[in-house]
Amino acid sequence: MNAAVGSPDERLQTLIAGCAPLSERLHRSTPLGRALACGPLRVKTKGVSRGRAVLIGDAAGYVDAITGEGMSLALKTAALAEVAVAAVVGGADVHAAFGVYATQRQSAFRDHAILTHGLVALARHPFFARRAIARLAKDPALFTRLLAVNNGTRSVLSLGLLAGLKLAIGSSPAA
Repeated sequence: MNAAVGSPDERLQTLIAGCAPLSERLHRSTPLGRALACGPLRVKTKGVSRGRAVLIGDAAGYVDAITGEGMSLALKTAALAEVAVAAVVGGADVHAAFGVYATQRQSAFRDHAILTHGLVALARHPFFARRAIARLAKDPALFTRLLAVNNGTRSVLSLGLLAGLKLAIGSSPAA
């Protein structure tokens, strides 16, 4: 079964079954209640503002919590929203000010989203995920550069084609 379809309970059971050590530990356990949510946890919004309300952080949409960058993105978008709100308070047109915010937020979020989409896709293919992890273990500088993309200090384009190919091809995991 695909871990991205079905009820949250079904998706959770599929994910648990795909991880042998966890499955073995939970074999005789009984859930206390039903699963309310189970990844992937992508949230898309129809926009980041409506009227005089503006969304920041995860409320404005996110790809998945896999990389743990929610708080830094929330702080970054809060700072961008603060400028837009101050402009509106100062008399600027709401639609124009929040349009600028939407553009700036998308720019700040883009590289992180591209990287996260890639990681979520990679996680669905254990063979390639193992190879990518093996490559990162052999190339700590590449891992550092990926982290910099994730935290917004580098562009995904700064990785270059060669780094992308190295990650995509990966390395044979150590036996």
